[in-house]
Amino acid sequence: MFAFLKTWRLFAILLACNVSVLFGLDDKSFTLTILHTNDVHSHIEETSKYGGVCSPRDKASKTCVGEVARIVTKVKELKKITPPRLSS
Repeated sequence: MFAFLKTWRLFAILLACNVSVLFGLDDKSFTLTILHTNDVHSHIEETSKYGGVCSPRDKASKTCVGEVARIVTKVKELKKITPPRLSS
């Protein structure tokens, strides 16, 4: 069942990317920015790369990982520099 849904999603994405060809729209190219996140449920808060508390030393060396705020910041940054987009 899940394989079918994945296949259907891929088909829908490819169809959406080719809609200008299918309907004879202009040939202008566009930039597609895809943001992918994975396993954010375990990294809501900032942690060290070993899973512990992110110490001031870790922060100074920029080895901390996770934190949803980083994702939000990156999305806002990209919204400022990219043209209108589809989002969910």
